[in-house]
Order: sequence, then structure tokens, then C-alpha cells
Amino acid sequence: NLVPMGNSYVGVQSAARAYFDKDAKDLSLIECAFLAGIPNLPAVYNPLTETGRRNALRRMRIVLGKMHDLTWISDAEYEAALNEELMFRQTPMTVSASQVNSYFVDYVVEQVIDDLVKQNGYSKEMASIAVYNQGLTIETTADSDAQTKTEIVFNNPAYFVQNPAILDQYPETPQGSIVVIENYPNPGQIKAIVGGYGEKTGNFVLNRAVSSRRQPGSSIKPLAVYGPAIDTGKITAASIFSDIPVYLNPDEPTKLYPKNSYEGYRGNMSVREAVKRSVNTISAQIWQYILKGETSLKYLSAVGIDRPTENYVAIAMGGFREGMTALEMAGGFATLANEGLYTEPYAYTRVLDANGNVLLEHRPDFTQVYKPESAFIMTDIMTGVFEPGGTAAGRGPVNTVAAGKTGTTDDNRDKWFCGYTPYYTAAVWYGYDNRLGGTVIPAQEI
Repeated sequence: NLVPMGNSYVGVQSAARAYFDKDAKDLSLIECAFLAGIPNLPAVYNPLTETGRRNALRRMRIVLGKMHDLTWISDAEYEAALNEELMFRQTPMTVSASQVNSYFVDYVVEQVIDDLVKQNGYSKEMASIAVYNQGLTIETTADSDAQTKTEIVFNNPAYFVQNPAILDQYPETPQGSIVVIENYPNPGQIKAIVGGYGEKTGNFVLNRAVSSRRQPGSSIKPLAVYGPAIDTGKITAASIFSDIPVYLNPDEPTKLYPKNSYEGYRGNMSVREAVKRSVNTISAQIWQYILKGETSLKYLSAVGIDRPTENYVAIAMGGFREGMTALEMAGGFATLANEGLYTEPYAYTRVLDANGNVLLEHRPDFTQVYKPESAFIMTDIMTGVFEPGGTAAGRGPVNTVAAGKTGTTDDNRDKWFCGYTPYYTAAVWYGYDNRLGGTVIPAQEI
């Protein structure tokens, strides 16, 4: 309900938890009478102030007397209630109107509100009222340990800037985001979200992990080029291509395009080596001459990255008009981690009303995007990224198998790593909100 109960608490359930540390269904007669007296003047009958509590106790006796006069309670019940001592909550509520929630909580609240509108026909306003004021229970997919660990990392300057003094030369600080998704045993469940560097100072601030669309650079290659080409049987891990000068920009046919991140060209190499070293010329040739754009975009759409109009060779190196969020990238890579099965990442399993009735329930739908053997091969190829000569050499875990892909855009404006173990998939972005010119401040691996 929407009854004001003082101290920003709305509804009997929230007041029962705040003042007596109980659910409303477990309140005694005298506790019910006490709460029933508050809405008349919540500021006057405020249980958290000494004067307000005395006022509320006097009003509680008035409520009990009126119930007795109306024969709603018996003489014995009336006398027993008057002789009962009220036991108030000794510790303050851990959740209050002023508490700053995690990025995960912000996201799941927004998702529940949206789903109440889409699936249950609520208006946006009524969905918000239901979430905040009607005692809903949201069963989330969050892993508190994973969330805490990611927050610790994103609050540590050492992971973002090697020389803090350099920041004085820039109008803004570096930023980052991460999404962690479970692969086993609950594919698709979001376990942690962090949407910015440093302490989160408010609720529903910019959540870069789910709202900021950034150019993915070479991190998109497994999803836009190599994975689809392997799955359609057009290439294998051992297929040989040439790292040579190419001219694939139709607007400038005499200009070398694309270039690699390193100087010169390395000649013939296998697909496995091309992924390991992130060779742009080879991914562009495969996309242009072998895979074709329509197939590339079809596979991207199938893993939740729908960019139907971006049919040009630049996407083979991550050059999109509309970039990707960390959530989209994590969902795409999780498909390869889960034997080619895609499910939309989700943050809650059920939403219950105050009476325990199910309002919303998320049961993941799975789509076989890649053949299991294709996902296995692509995973095996991406383990090479951590090997000597790879773009993340020496950065992999030592106690489990891991696969992934780095990505860097022009002028180092966006840096990515997307990867997975058998248990988790994560996508990490590092960069600047406003895409400053020049080189991004050097960062350690996040």
C-alpha cells in the first residue's frame, strides 16, 4: 500500500520491518495498533524520535480503545495488549531512502519496472509504485561475492592509472565498466555489474556497463568474423591467409585499408595465429571475400547484437556507427562459452507480490547459434591470446582454462577485454566518456 509511515517509509510492510524488524503478517495486536496510529500525522508520531515515540504510544492506546469500543477486540485482548511491552527494532534498517545501491541493484530495478510494463500491462508510474511501495520480493541472480570483488577493483586507482599526476592534464578521469555472467551451472545469469570507476555516489547514475555504447575494436572479431566463418564451414583454425597490404575501403580505393596495430606485414599465417595477434588485414579479407556482411550481421543479431544496417568492412575490426555495451559483449562471448547456445542475460528469476504471488518469472530461452564443435574450436583458438605473442600474453589465469579477445580502437580511446572460463564470462571496457583526443592514459590490465 501507499500509506506514509514516517521517515520515508511507505506502506505497512516497510514500517513493520523498520520499527519492529518483522513482516507485517507477524505483527501482534499492539504492534498493529501502534502502526495504525502513525499515518494520521507521521511527523508527530515518529517512532524514531523520543517525543514522537511518546506521542505514538498515546495514540496507540486511543486506537486500542476505539477497537474495543467497536467490539473488534474482546476485553481480554484489550487488557492483554495494554499490558504487553513493545519491543522496537534496535538496529537501523540497512536499506533506506538515502542508501546508494550497487549498479546491479539499479539495473535489476529498471528491468523489473520495464517488464511489469511490457508483460503485465502496468503503466510506467504504477510499475514504479509497485516496486518501491508494495512490498515486492525480487529474487535476483546477483552473486554478492562477485559484486563486491568487482567493486573493490573499480575503486582501486592502481588498476586505472599508473601515474595519477597525469590526470591533471586531462579534463576528465578514465572510466570503465564490467559485466560478469555465469556459464555454469546457470547460463545467462548476471552475477555482477559495475558501471563506472570510483565510488558510486548516487542511485540511477550513468551505468556504463548497460548504457554506454562504445566501439568494440578487435574484441568483436570472434563474433563478427571468425566464429561465423568457422561455423559456416568457410574456414578452419588451420586455414592460411596472407597478412599483406589491402585496399578495402570503397570510398578510398587507393589508400591502404585496414592497417594493423603493428608496422609492416607478416605474410602467410593461420587463422589461429591471426586471432592471437589480432591481424586486421586478415579479418577484413575473410569478412569481405569469404564470409560476407549479411552472414556476419546475422550471427551478431543471433547473440543479441543487432546492427542490421552496418554492412561494411569496418565492422570486421570493430568499427560500428553504434557501438556495444559491456552487457552486449558479455552476452555474445557467453554464447561461445556455452557450446554455442545463446540466452539473453538476465538479472532476476522471479518477482513476488506481498502475498507471495508470482508477478514475473524469467525462464531463459536458449537458441543454438553456433554448432558445439564450432564454439569449441573458437574457444581453443582464443586461448592463444594469453600465450607468448598474443595480445594478452601472460595475463591469463594459471588455475583454469580461459579464452578471450582484446580490443583497442583508434588512438586508444576504447580498450576492451572479453573472455571466459568454464564458469564465468566477463566483458571489461576502459576509456573516456567523451572520447578525448590523443592517447588514453596507460592502464594496467583490469
